Amino acid sequence: MPRVGIAMQLVTLSVLVVACGGANEPPAAEARQAPVVVFAAFEDDEELRELMASYTDESGVRVIIRHGAAADIVNDLIENKISPAADVLMTRSVVDVWQAAEEGALRAIVSDAIIDRSPAWSRDPDNLWTSTNVRTAVIAYDAAAVDFQSDLDYASLAEQRFEGELCLSSSQNRVNQLVMAMMIEELGVRDAQTIVRGWMKNLANPYLRTDREVLVAIQTSLCKIGLVWSTASISGLSELEKHAPAAAFADVDGIGIGRHAHNPDGALALLDWITARSSVTNPGEARAVSEKNVGLFAWHQNDAILLAERVEYD
Repeated sequence: MPRVGIAMQLVTLSVLVVACGGANEPPAAEARQAPVVVFAAFEDDEELRELMASYTDESGVRVIIRHGAAADIVNDLIENKISPAADVLMTRSVVDVWQAAEEGALRAIVSDAIIDRSPAWSRDPDNLWTSTNVRTAVIAYDAAAVDFQSDLDYASLAEQRFEGELCLSSSQNRVNQLVMAMMIEELGVRDAQTIVRGWMKNLANPYLRTDREVLVAIQTSLCKIGLVWSTASISGLSELEKHAPAAAFADVDGIGIGRHAHNPDGALALLDWITARSSVTNPGEARAVSEKNVGLFAWHQNDAILLAERVEYD
């Protein structure tokens, strides 16, 4: 895997420190704290920069953010070859934070307050990582064209009634990997594979690239039903119906503290601040989520990729 550590930019957020007595006075001693280094396993994100700027405003603590492709960031964390070392790891999928934990690159989060903010299914059983956001795999459909039934689930997409009416994005899309992985956990490889073969028979067109393209295809009547993230939307198009099965499968944004953190206390304080503002327990997302731990997605991800290869799901 090509190394990209040197080419990565370190984005330093300025510190805003205002002393109690006035703007021209020296900062209070407690505000002169070591910076916190965040490894963000995704591309540059304005929302994250704004979040960290708010933390700096409130705490007086400088935050350094290193962005990059998930595989590169996680590998650099595991190998601990980048200076400054990561105090905090943030990911857009449980797969990446789970890998860091499995490779011994994270330390336990020693805070009941942080841990208790997330339901058990959305965090590591050994408290090596927790979650800050959740998205579920939902079924999007054209209400005018689909006879909706409340028991509609992921296996339903393989039923003959949807022949020629199903849209799916690539098997490389994490939403599809999530569903296949969790079906393997619940049903076993053989039954999960039978369902995915049924998906292939029902396709209305070749695979699309993203779940957003799936929404466009349904909206423009190229198909009637598809599988997308609950967060997917298209500006300018009317909202389609989205249905979460009774025990929907979920992925989370993960967060943990680096094993070789130079500022573990600062990392813990940042996790406390972020998780207090997280949406992981948002009732709209969490109410129908399967109680199976999201880490099982990461555990079965490779099995899901192999299943897709066997049924020629590209």
